[in-house]
Amino acid sequence: MFKTIKENGYLVVRMIVMQLGMTFFGLVVSMAVVKNNILFPIVSIFSVLFYLVLLFTITNEIGLKDQIRIESGRMAPQPLKCLWLSLAANSFNLLLGILVIFGKLFINIGFFEKYSEDVIYSPTWAINLSGIAQTLASFIQAMYAGVVKLYMSGNPLAYIIIVIPAILVSTYGYILGIKGFVGIFTGEKKKKD
Repeated sequence: MFKTIKENGYLVVRMIVMQLGMTFFGLVVSMAVVKNNILFPIVSIFSVLFYLVLLFTITNEIGLKDQIRIESGRMAPQPLKCLWLSLAANSFNLLLGILVIFGKLFINIGFFEKYSEDVIYSPTWAINLSGIAQTLASFIQAMYAGVVKLYMSGNPLAYIIIVIPAILVSTYGYILGIKGFVGIFTGEKKKKD
């Protein structure tokens, strides 16, 4: 796993740069319709689908290149290559999601609360940790803003769940690529030269 990530660091960087580009795209598009309760989730779903299609295209292209190396015997098959690369590219997103969950967990545990004259005070560090991590995650994953607001509002697991489609699409795109398939649903095989 670590060897694959080390050898293909440029692909991890490419995925991160693409996510940052989609972050700004998601921010711009979401800001235009944030007050509209109907358009906001629709635009967010469009942004997510656009991001996933771009991610599929990149990983499918990598798979098609690796297919040539596999067929010529210069490379051993690695069907989970883009799974590891996508996990590496999304590691910061996953870390933020874990910090949000960790902070929310300690906010809600009664053992860590302070009681003073019938007022409950949650631990400040947990509130700050969760709030900062959630703000960063919301910014970095701006294309998911409408989806999170509509379907997972208030759920700290949302920031882990929204990373899963990117990882699955990356793996799917790469596997189709090493099998010679071009496109998501076409089932069209790459023509041999």
